[in-house]
Amino acid sequence: MAKKKTRIIGARYFPFEKARPGQKQLMKDLSAALRAGKHLIAHAPPGIGKTAGALTPAAVWCRARGYRLLFLTSKHSQHYIAVETLKMLAKRAGDLTVVDIISREKMCPYSDRGAGKLPCQDETEAYSCPNLKCDNGEPLRFVLNNIVHVEEIMEMSDKWGVCPHRTALDAATEADVIVCDYNYVFSSVSDVIFPRINLDLKKVVLIVDEAHNLPDRIRENETLRLSEKLVSEASRECTRIDEQLSYYLKDLGQVLDGLDRELRDGMDEEGEAEMSKEALTGPLDELFATTLAGDQTYDIWRFMDDLENASRKTGLGTRRDSVARVGMFLRAWMDGGDYLRLYNRRGGAAVELYPTAPGNHCRSVFKEVRSALLMSGTLYPGTMYRDLLGLEDTRTVIRHYRSPFPPENRLLIATETVTTLFRERTEKMFQAVANQLHRLSLNTPGNLAVFFPSYEFLQRVRESLDRCYTKKAVLAERRGMNKTEKRGIFDELRTKQEGDGAIMLAVQGGSLSEGVDYSENLLAGICIVGLPLSPPTIRIKGLIRYGMKKFGRSKGYHYSYIYPAVNKVIQASGR
Repeated sequence: MAKKKTRIIGARYFPFEKARPGQKQLMKDLSAALRAGKHLIAHAPPGIGKTAGALTPAAVWCRARGYRLLFLTSKHSQHYIAVETLKMLAKRAGDLTVVDIISREKMCPYSDRGAGKLPCQDETEAYSCPNLKCDNGEPLRFVLNNIVHVEEIMEMSDKWGVCPHRTALDAATEADVIVCDYNYVFSSVSDVIFPRINLDLKKVVLIVDEAHNLPDRIRENETLRLSEKLVSEASRECTRIDEQLSYYLKDLGQVLDGLDRELRDGMDEEGEAEMSKEALTGPLDELFATTLAGDQTYDIWRFMDDLENASRKTGLGTRRDSVARVGMFLRAWMDGGDYLRLYNRRGGAAVELYPTAPGNHCRSVFKEVRSALLMSGTLYPGTMYRDLLGLEDTRTVIRHYRSPFPPENRLLIATETVTTLFRERTEKMFQAVANQLHRLSLNTPGNLAVFFPSYEFLQRVRESLDRCYTKKAVLAERRGMNKTEKRGIFDELRTKQEGDGAIMLAVQGGSLSEGVDYSENLLAGICIVGLPLSPPTIRIKGLIRYGMKKFGRSKGYHYSYIYPAVNKVIQASGR
């Protein structure tokens, strides 16, 4: 019996003249997943055309059935191509309402006018920002009738003196497609956003772009932190509500400070130490025992109950209520779960609960939505991401797509004369790496991109490269570069492209190695300097230990340590 062909949803609306082979197969697989209510994990190499291949069937299917499509990205820079693709799709498919939205802080016109809270976060007045009080009817109509980038929403809202984030959220209640950050779905922000835009996950399809970033982002979002600053804020909040509780919170701050002396010998180079549950609860029990007289009993459980009662009296939302946040942290600390218990000194003494199992925090989302497409050039092996994110085996399809570029067009060269091993990182080795890069640049007509395992390694090689007197200009990524500075690097590459070219030094896993398109042959060659294996910190050791326990010794080690580094190499190579 002949195999039934899969009909591509929305094929006639595809925004380009012809689909590439891998792109067409992606559209077929996604069409089948949408019809069956399944999830698709798509390992699709750069150049396959993932964005257009994903948005065409998903947007057409959702609009026809009254579903909402959420296109999730890990970085603002990845919004542009999605919005531009949706513009082209709408020209063929007809009316399509799209909203591009980023965080409130980044959209606020006042966010860069001094440090501190945004005007709308003033605890003394619910709506202290004047832009929240103005009618946003005109910019709202503009957004609903035009597919625009978030910068245009900000410009239009500023023109009318209204809050751009509010305008975007109001438009999102009626949008067919919402382009937004992971945080809007996979963090506590969703508790506020979903009701605000009338979002029912059962009527949602997700596209998760660059999905290899999702496990670490979820770990980052769900990390709970108890710091001296937070405890101090909670103590001040309690002063007018429960003076005794305020004193207990002050003592809790002293307990955190005392942990520094207790755990200092076990700290790694990152200033972090692993700790037991009792390392925090023990000193607290002693504290309560010594501050109460007679037959009174008081322990951490009553302390947490009192914190919850006090938080109800503050009248603040949970995210802004320091008292509630202290209570939530202590509940999680006592309940256990899949967390690493850590103490660190970054930004003051703090205790952290770092999630080892991201699936625990996103499994319910994937269970509820109609379908989800997780796509990236480095979702390999697909089973790893299925396991880490807690996707159901029976609902998940895993597909690998071939690179659209002919293998004969790739010249692969490797050298064994240099190494990035920690024990071999000497001045002599840094100079040897620089010499190899110099030779490679002399034989590369145009721009050469070099991706390093760390900023520290990059800087040491750059210092050595300066002694090689290369003809090419050297452009280097720095930690914490802003959008304007990164755009300057691209401008320099274009300027040098027609001359001797430039050498761009960047890091694997950084913003110049993932999710960016070096179009029009901006790069003539790419060099990968070593495998970016994470240093054996307390945190990394804990993740490896958990992975081995959860998935078995070999698979757990590879899931936790080897594959994430290899995927960074593949991402950088794909530029």
